[in-house]
Amino acid sequence: MPPTLPLDEQLPSSNHAPDLDKDKETVYGWLVNCATLQTCLVVHKNREAIVGRHTASATIYSDLVLTEDTISNRHCKLFTDMSTNGTYWNGNLIGKGESIILSHGDSIRIRTRHHFIFQDFLKATARHIDPEIGTVEKMYQILPQTLGKGTFAKVNLAIHRKTKVQLAVKIMDRIRYSKPENSGGTDIEKEVAILRTVDHPNIIPVVDVIKTTRFIYIFLQMLSGGDLFEYVVSRGPLPEFEAKFVVYQTLQALKHLHNMNISHRDLKPENLMLTSATKYPRVLLTDFGMAREFAQERLMSTMCGTFAYMAPEVFDAKHAGGPGYGSTADCWSLGVMIYVILSSTHPFTTNYSNENEASMRQKMRSRNLSFPPRYWKGISIEARSLIRCLLILDPEERWTVEDALKSEWIQKDAAWLRQRYRETVWGHWIKSSQRLRNVLQHTTTTTNMPENKPSKREQTDSWGKLGVLARQ
Repeated sequence: MPPTLPLDEQLPSSNHAPDLDKDKETVYGWLVNCATLQTCLVVHKNREAIVGRHTASATIYSDLVLTEDTISNRHCKLFTDMSTNGTYWNGNLIGKGESIILSHGDSIRIRTRHHFIFQDFLKATARHIDPEIGTVEKMYQILPQTLGKGTFAKVNLAIHRKTKVQLAVKIMDRIRYSKPENSGGTDIEKEVAILRTVDHPNIIPVVDVIKTTRFIYIFLQMLSGGDLFEYVVSRGPLPEFEAKFVVYQTLQALKHLHNMNISHRDLKPENLMLTSATKYPRVLLTDFGMAREFAQERLMSTMCGTFAYMAPEVFDAKHAGGPGYGSTADCWSLGVMIYVILSSTHPFTTNYSNENEASMRQKMRSRNLSFPPRYWKGISIEARSLIRCLLILDPEERWTVEDALKSEWIQKDAAWLRQRYRETVWGHWIKSSQRLRNVLQHTTTTTNMPENKPSKREQTDSWGKLGVLARQ
């Protein structure tokens, strides 16, 4: 099976490609049949496409029908393998239930007869330019597909050449980043150092770091589910049980960080990545550019973070003589986040994109926290109580992560949360860690990955310090 075609090589052209002008807003790409060189399936944005044996007249139908006994009724949906017979991406078995992000030129093979090439509708025309890119490309193929973009960094899809494992690569422009007006409180060196010290199922792992004169390349686990903010925007407020599982995982990550005297300082839905855009996914905390280690006796004093989720004491830190702040600033951010994902509204403003700092501070300090029935009908008193306790103005009185884990909202479903965590998070962590461990064997990064699933006693012993409730 050939690997991904070179990006500058001519792919098989299609006789039935979508109309570029008419369909540019709705089409993500299409599959080209390598036998006929014709488009056989158009993939639309925000719409799954099923490949399988079911015909359109069946109760469960397929968008692309392949009539062969070894093809499952619902063999795969773009981009998740649903079959027991196997779907191959660039020669590698995806595995039932596993997801990948397709890139321009990717090869998809279903059994032996059916071979397709994926063509990306909006393939990037300009390649990333780095005179020393050869150092990076010896080990990785950096693809033009951009997963995210910031002021002085972007995140692209990458493939580890030896293992064919898909990764996300955060590419930092060191020159633009080094300018004080651009840094915004972030510290890329500190981000890497912190991520290399933490090892937790709900924190994004660093796989490799390569530095050139101009750029820093941070290779991270690739997550195909997008971020929590996108998930809420596309689906609306989360059902309370689904939100509770997201919050439970976030609390596990924060407990681990705070036990290590690390504050994230930029907790928000955009910085929580999902393994899949489905109910009850594994959630991973990412973007540690503003994270800092702190001493219990010394408060932090830098104003940083996203002000819609920023604690009042962080606002105050920019003013001379401000008292500073500690890890409970993360708890305020968590309270705002819970409010947002349960209601799709913000607790202190109706349009925080246009809100200025002074106005936001005034609304926070007005103590006017309300739960309008229009958005909060049907949401439990226990959920509202937890939010109120996390949004207490005085950081000394505000609930900590430990307090939140002991809240009635969490405790009344503690057994279910532990069971769901074992089934969803722990199992996925073991599988993904195996893939990343294969990459680590070919890098100089020394991130620790779990070797095998331990016994229940080992889970309790090793995870007790992480705050993961792995007991029966």
